[in-house]
Amino acid sequence: MPIVYLEVAALLGWRATEIASLREDDLLADGYVRVSAESSKTRKHKYGWLPVDLHDELRACCSGGFAFGRFSDGLRRLLLLWKRRPHHAAKIKEFSPERFVGWLQDELQRYNDHRAAEAAAAVPPAEWLSFTLHDFRRTAITGMQMAGVTEKEASVMVGATPEVMRRHYEKLDQLAIAKRNVQRRLGTDCDGTLRLTNSKSVVALLSREESKQVV
Repeated sequence: MPIVYLEVAALLGWRATEIASLREDDLLADGYVRVSAESSKTRKHKYGWLPVDLHDELRACCSGGFAFGRFSDGLRRLLLLWKRRPHHAAKIKEFSPERFVGWLQDELQRYNDHRAAEAAAAVPPAEWLSFTLHDFRRTAITGMQMAGVTEKEASVMVGATPEVMRRHYEKLDQLAIAKRNVQRRLGTDCDGTLRLTNSKSVVALLSREESKQVV
């Protein structure tokens, strides 16, 4: 169930509590999902779309009116049957978005601490870059930009202004951008012709053979 949450977060870019607050009736038909206005920081409805498999997995997590409502029961079962810790299982409270996010944050911190200790003990020592739930929002917004989604569209979907996205969330991959831009040109100029623009914006055409002669 936490994996489903993280996959949704990495795709949609919504805030942690917004995703955790999803209700069963926020899972719409045809793969669409919604953050209701009362659960949204911007106090506006937000809409997203998920692939069929992920949408089905999210629906399977529903219980008690919440999209992730099965989490508490699942955690009790894990502690009781697999961890053999009945006293810990008895302390698990009913689901709430805040408890769910808090548990995820604690587990991510434990995971980061574990990986950092492993990296430090390696020969030679390595570095582990810790990450948080908020980084999944950053990942989604960056992915949208790298996929060519306009700032306006991304802004509407994630609930952040373009200025905030540029300042806090976009971490564009310069190597990927460089490769994609050249590939786009090569795709357009599929005949191998180079289009040259001089200082007067006059465009000349050189074939590949002619360009070799120039060089």
